[in-house]
Amino acid sequence: NFLCINNIKFYTVGSSKYSNYFGFTKEEVIKLISHFNLYSNIVELEKIENWYYGYSIGDSCLFNPYSIIHFFNENFRLSNYWFNANSNEF
Repeated sequence: NFLCINNIKFYTVGSSKYSNYFGFTKEEVIKLISHFNLYSNIVELEKIENWYYGYSIGDSCLFNPYSIIHFFNENFRLSNYWFNANSNEF
Protein backbone atom coordinates (compact mmCIF):
# COMPACT_ATOMS: atom_id res chain seq x y z
CA ASN A 1 0.00 0.00 0.00
CA PHE A 2 1.04 3.62 -0.40
CA LEU A 3 0.24 4.84 3.10
CA CYS A 4 3.90 5.47 3.98
CA ILE A 5 4.66 7.45 0.81
CA ASN A 6 4.18 11.18 1.08
CA ASN A 7 5.61 14.42 -0.27
CA ILE A 8 6.17 12.99 -3.74
CA LYS A 9 7.50 15.48 -6.29
CA PHE A 10 7.19 14.76 -10.00
CA TYR A 11 9.51 16.10 -12.68
CA THR A 12 8.51 15.94 -16.34
CA VAL A 13 10.63 16.17 -19.48
CA GLY A 14 9.81 19.86 -19.44
CA SER A 15 11.28 20.37 -15.97
CA SER A 16 14.69 22.00 -15.71
CA LYS A 17 15.68 20.38 -12.43
CA TYR A 18 17.71 17.21 -13.08
CA SER A 19 17.32 17.67 -16.85
CA ASN A 20 21.03 17.15 -17.53
CA TYR A 21 20.84 13.63 -16.08
CA PHE A 22 18.76 12.24 -18.95
CA GLY A 23 21.54 12.17 -21.51
CA PHE A 24 25.16 13.16 -22.02
CA THR A 25 26.05 16.84 -21.94
CA LYS A 26 28.44 18.24 -24.53
CA GLU A 27 31.11 18.55 -21.83
CA GLU A 28 30.71 14.86 -20.92
CA VAL A 29 31.05 13.79 -24.57
CA ILE A 30 34.20 15.91 -24.89
CA LYS A 31 35.59 14.15 -21.79
CA LEU A 32 34.77 10.75 -23.33
CA ILE A 33 36.51 11.72 -26.57
CA SER A 34 39.53 12.83 -24.57
CA HIS A 35 39.47 9.65 -22.45
CA PHE A 36 39.55 7.48 -25.56
CA ASN A 37 42.23 9.72 -27.18
CA LEU A 38 39.99 10.36 -30.17
CA TYR A 39 41.18 13.89 -30.93
CA SER A 40 42.62 12.66 -34.18
CA ASN A 41 41.11 12.10 -37.59
CA ILE A 42 39.14 9.11 -36.24
CA VAL A 43 36.37 11.19 -34.69
CA GLU A 44 35.33 14.80 -34.92
CA LEU A 45 32.99 16.30 -32.34
CA GLU A 46 31.00 18.01 -35.10
CA LYS A 47 30.18 14.64 -36.70
CA ILE A 48 29.10 13.19 -33.36
CA GLU A 49 26.91 16.27 -32.78
CA ASN A 50 25.27 15.89 -36.19
CA TRP A 51 24.29 12.32 -35.37
CA TYR A 52 23.38 12.34 -31.68
CA TYR A 53 23.00 15.91 -30.34
CA GLY A 54 19.77 17.80 -29.85
CA TYR A 55 17.93 15.60 -27.36
CA SER A 56 16.04 18.22 -25.30
CA ILE A 57 14.93 17.68 -21.71
CA GLY A 58 13.91 20.75 -19.72
CA ASP A 59 16.43 23.46 -20.56
CA SER A 60 19.22 20.99 -21.40
CA CYS A 61 20.26 20.02 -24.90
CA LEU A 62 21.78 16.56 -24.62
CA PHE A 63 23.34 13.76 -26.61
CA ASN A 64 21.22 10.63 -26.96
CA PRO A 65 22.62 8.37 -24.20
CA TYR A 66 21.79 5.06 -25.89
CA SER A 67 23.47 6.10 -29.13
CA ILE A 68 26.56 7.59 -27.47
CA ILE A 69 27.16 4.43 -25.43
CA HIS A 70 26.86 2.30 -28.56
CA PHE A 71 29.04 4.67 -30.58
CA PHE A 72 31.92 4.19 -28.12
CA ASN A 73 31.21 0.47 -27.74
CA GLU A 74 31.15 -0.13 -31.53
CA ASN A 75 34.65 1.22 -32.23
CA PHE A 76 33.50 4.78 -32.85
CA ARG A 77 31.30 3.94 -35.83
CA LEU A 78 28.58 6.54 -36.48
CA SER A 79 25.30 4.72 -36.96
CA ASN A 80 21.60 4.97 -36.21
CA TYR A 81 21.75 2.96 -32.96
CA TRP A 82 18.60 4.46 -31.45
CA PHE A 83 16.47 3.35 -34.40
CA ASN A 84 17.53 -0.27 -33.84
CA ALA A 85 16.64 -0.20 -30.13
CA ASN A 86 12.96 -0.99 -30.50
CA SER A 87 10.30 -1.97 -32.97
CA ASN A 88 6.64 -1.12 -33.40
CA GLU A 89 5.55 -4.73 -32.97
CA PHE A 90 3.66 -5.61 -29.81
